[in-house]
Parts: sequence; C-alpha cells; structure tokens
Amino acid sequence: MPIFVNVGQLIRILVWNLSFCLVVSLVTTTKTDDYPLGPITENFKTWLDWNGYGLYNFSRTDLGKSGSFGGKDYSAQLIVNRPVVLIHGNSDGALTAGPTNIDGSKNVYGTGWTKTIQYFMQQGYSTAELYATTWGNRNATWAYTRTHSCSVILRLRKFVEAVLQYTKVQKISVISHSMGVGVARKVIRGGIIEEPDGTSCDVGESLRDKIEVFIGISGANYGMCQCGGAYGEGPPIWPTCNAKTGFWPGAVCSHAGNCWWYHNYCQDTSYSQILQEMNEDPHNEAEHVFAWWCHEDELIGNHGQVFGRPTSYIPFNNGTKVFPAICSPEVPIECSNHMETKDSTVDFQYHLISALK
Repeated sequence: MPIFVNVGQLIRILVWNLSFCLVVSLVTTTKTDDYPLGPITENFKTWLDWNGYGLYNFSRTDLGKSGSFGGKDYSAQLIVNRPVVLIHGNSDGALTAGPTNIDGSKNVYGTGWTKTIQYFMQQGYSTAELYATTWGNRNATWAYTRTHSCSVILRLRKFVEAVLQYTKVQKISVISHSMGVGVARKVIRGGIIEEPDGTSCDVGESLRDKIEVFIGISGANYGMCQCGGAYGEGPPIWPTCNAKTGFWPGAVCSHAGNCWWYHNYCQDTSYSQILQEMNEDPHNEAEHVFAWWCHEDELIGNHGQVFGRPTSYIPFNNGTKVFPAICSPEVPIECSNHMETKDSTVDFQYHLISALK
C-alpha cells in the first residue's frame, strides 16, 4: 500500500513527514487545564434559529457543556483561519464527557474533540473557526444500534452546510474519527442512502469542492469482522452490522479463509453497500485526503484487517500512516489505542490542516 499518492506538490510530502516526526510529543503538547467548554456560542445559536436550522438542535444542551462547540462571540468577529468541522464516532461526543463514567471508571471512550480543540486554540484558532455537534445520545450500550443512517447523515449534512453559510468561507476542513469517518464521508459525498427497511433519502450534491482537507482517523471503511461472524454469513448480528448502512464486511468467497485472515482471498466480495459505493467512487472527499490508524486498535481488532484489507484505509487519498501501539501495555484499561489515534495526534492534525491552504 503506497504511503503517498499525488505527490506532485512538495508541500504535501514535507508537511506529512514533518507532522509524523512530531509523534514523540503526543499529548504532552497540550495542557490538562483550561479545557474548552460548549455549547455553541449564543451568536451561532441565534443565527441558526434565524436561518432555519433551529429544529436540528445542534447546540445539544441536553448534554450540558459537552454537547457542542463553536461560533462567533459577536457578528463582526473575523474568520482568520479556515474553519474546521469535527465529526466524532459512535457513542462519543463533541467534547469530553468528563474524567470518569457514571460507575466511577475512567472515561476512555468518550473524550470527544476536547484535545484537538484545545490544541488548535493554543495555536491561534478561535471558537469561530472550530465546530462540533454531538450525534447520538452518548450511551455506549446503544452502540450496536447505530448505522450510517439517513437521520444521522442528513442532520450532520445540515450542520456542515450551516457552518459554510455562517462563516461565509469558500472552503472548510473536516476531521473525523471512528464511525464518524464513514458518516463524514457520506455527508460530503452526498447521493442516495438506501436504508435496510427499503426507504431511502437523498443527501444532496457533493460538497467536495468546499472541503480543503479531510482527515479520517481509525475508521471502518471496509466494514468490521465482528459484524460477519466466523465466515461473514447469515443475517446481521446487530443493526449496526446490516448490509445496507452498517459495517457488514461481506460473506466469504470460499471456505479457504474468513474475514479475520490476513490473506485477501475475498476482496472481490460485496460488503456494506454504503461503504462500497463510497470506496469505489474516485470523486473523493476533499482536495487533500489523509487517513491514519493503529495496528493494535482494540475496537477494530484483527490488526485493522478485513479480508486482508486495512479497513481504516480511505481510497483515493493523499497520504496514510499506520501506528504501532500507542498505549503502554502496562495500563491497557486506562488507555485506548482507538481513541489515542485521535487524542494523541492533535499536533499533526493541526499541521496538516494549517499547512495545506
């Protein structure tokens, strides 16, 4: 798998190599105090209400100060940096839900975009240039029910459109994580979504010409082996595994192997319709597309492989990176490689976004 595609622009190579040389800094570059708090600013909320977006509840005040983020402090506030929209994964949220869960255990999987926003603001970004809203209710026990559904994607499409309209910029950038990668890709790509129940919706035209940089972190673009059982056969185990809008990895092409094997026996088999359609369409998500993931991702499993394909790989990209384990093996319960690919890479998220203008 090539590390770089379309390397004609030297800046892409320089920035990509530079940013990943900064891995030694990881989250030590951010402070643990003065965490950003939501919800969206009153100016943004008022604008949303006045411009027909009020019914989408982007502020998510039901989640307190962690449900959303972004907006101007006053209408005349200048936009200096290209705005960034942040789209989280399954059961996560706009900002961290706090240091601990209800049962007192450490909050490992609900960290939101707090560290990314904090780092960007330390580099000079303002709330007018960073935007996030929570999709879903953040209840992890419901994770198995969530799909790339019309309801989720249409709402987030409106959020992206609102940010573009509100900021009055020609282009924004998008950073996505986990299930949010597939969701964000469809939000940008547009087109039809066919639901498992036979209904469908039209997301609209592609927004590609309005997206400068797209970053997809630890997504599942080829599905997940957990959704296929031992041989990828039979009905979906959970709603999130359905073959239309879920993470269905496809059925085996023969019993010579299965989804968990590294061999690519079955790469020609059909898999999740929404994912396959995006993966096979060369009209990608942005001018610059990047993806990275961790070889030891405990949620994706199987070293990130689905029928021999790295499921976090985004086709038609400009650069990819695979990390070894980020978490220390001494504290596996206190750390998640899946989440640290987001929370420990804030420095090169920033360098890619800020350098590719």
